[in-house]
Amino acid sequence: MNSRNLSGWLGRIFRSMLPAVALATAALGPATGWSQDKASEGKASLHAFVGSAGCQSCHSVPNPYGQEIPQDFVLLDEYRKFHESDKHAHAFTLLTDKAESKLGVQICEQLGIADVAQAPQCLSCHANWHYKEGFKRPGLYDKGVTCEACHGAAKDWIDPHKNAKEWRPKTAEEKLALGMIEVRNPVDRAKQCFSCHIGNAAEGKVVTHDMYAAGHPPLPGIEVETFAESMPSHWRNLKEKGEFAFKDKYLTANFRKKPEEAMADLPRFKNVVFGGVIALRESVNLVATQAQTEEKSWPELAVFDCAACHHELRIPSWRQHRASNSRFKPGRPQSTLWPSALVKLGVAVSAKGNADTAKATHDQLAAALADYRAALDEKPFGEPAAMRAAADKVIAVIDGVAKTLETITFDKAAAEKSLEVLTTLGPDESPDFHSARQMAWAYQVIYTEMNAAYPEFAPRGEVEAKDDQEDVPGPMSRMATAARVQKDLETLAAWRAGPLQMAMGKTGELLDPFGWDKKLLLTLPAGTKYEIGNELPRQLKAISEFDQHQFLKELMALPTK
Repeated sequence: MNSRNLSGWLGRIFRSMLPAVALATAALGPATGWSQDKASEGKASLHAFVGSAGCQSCHSVPNPYGQEIPQDFVLLDEYRKFHESDKHAHAFTLLTDKAESKLGVQICEQLGIADVAQAPQCLSCHANWHYKEGFKRPGLYDKGVTCEACHGAAKDWIDPHKNAKEWRPKTAEEKLALGMIEVRNPVDRAKQCFSCHIGNAAEGKVVTHDMYAAGHPPLPGIEVETFAESMPSHWRNLKEKGEFAFKDKYLTANFRKKPEEAMADLPRFKNVVFGGVIALRESVNLVATQAQTEEKSWPELAVFDCAACHHELRIPSWRQHRASNSRFKPGRPQSTLWPSALVKLGVAVSAKGNADTAKATHDQLAAALADYRAALDEKPFGEPAAMRAAADKVIAVIDGVAKTLETITFDKAAAEKSLEVLTTLGPDESPDFHSARQMAWAYQVIYTEMNAAYPEFAPRGEVEAKDDQEDVPGPMSRMATAARVQKDLETLAAWRAGPLQMAMGKTGELLDPFGWDKKLLLTLPAGTKYEIGNELPRQLKAISEFDQHQFLKELMALPTK
């Protein structure tokens, strides 16, 4: 079976899976350096916050330590970049400052929230409080999504992580035991992003229908790699870093493959694949968890597809076509579709091109999703206990896929095969607007990265290597590292201005004739002064005008090499 035929077969299998997906969140099962469900459910909450001021002293350039801290792994300008250019840092002021957002104040008034600084349902996502029942709000917390909101409460790891010799060989599980969330790991990063952008019941990060009614904008679909790069990023991925001290030990601790195989990965492609897998797992888990733990107040309408009830009255409509392909019973509100849009990439890549392996995995996943779908069909909005049991089966299959993906090399050949799967869809596939955005974003990232060969960086010199046994590098080693890092940054800047721009231009030439940027709103707003509520009318118009038949025709015409 050739790649294109395999891709079409994958699409047909996933046709039966799409309606079974909804919003959600959860942790991914164990693997080297990966946190387990029980470990991640509350451990970070047990650690104390130090506030972003504790990070600022080192991660702002210039910093009081000068060149005493080597900048080969991080550049120590992360705090400044984040606070100057990332809208997440302003998440709290959107709730309280009328100059920043009238909508935030309106939502609090509508929900009867007198003091938002005491409201866990708001602070769990708009501040760095990882809420868990039984834990009081920390005395020291940042108003806004700042360092510890993503990296974890830092009291127990802020000092140990300064010693590169001892810290870099630690696995993500060892770091989590101290409260740090290893967001360089693609699963932990996706989980952390989805915990707010999809929801996490264990941490009190859940947007409800009441919040929507009060004016909270609906959570848009999020492709984690596209969103992360648009923040903009205040980091460099492994292929952009150049050499750094204790590199082999770091790679050995964080990957289930040899260091050289880990460095062969295309990191952005890898993040897209893992993000697509985790989105499905998280979505199924949240719906089942909420149904089970909030059975008396179930259903929570926010976890179902808004368009199932709120839509324009127009014939013909892509929603009618979608309904005709749905495996749900008529009259049953569908769960949100976009988290399933990219999971087939993970299944295909994990099969390493073996059609029999891919089919076996798809059959397992399709069967588990069929049980989940049956639980949703049992009565309007689903039968809670049956949904939990079925969701666990889905999660078990996806965990197996994720563990296999740990061992895969995400190289150009794998990227090409993933694009074949992405662009080969049957004529009766029914992606909605939000799923189409996922597919378009994924294509942009993967096609661009596989056409922009990463730069070659200078190796570490003898002086640096000799100093690896020291807890604190000597002055000669620090000077050598500083000089090499400066050259690396110049190399990186030249690559971004040259090969990367050329690859982005090539991708743009392919997509521009389709007008996807305008039709699907692919370009994410940049800068700190931005309120998502202002974008809602434009998005609703784009959703209303979405033509799935035209989109599929254009998607299947795209090249994969």
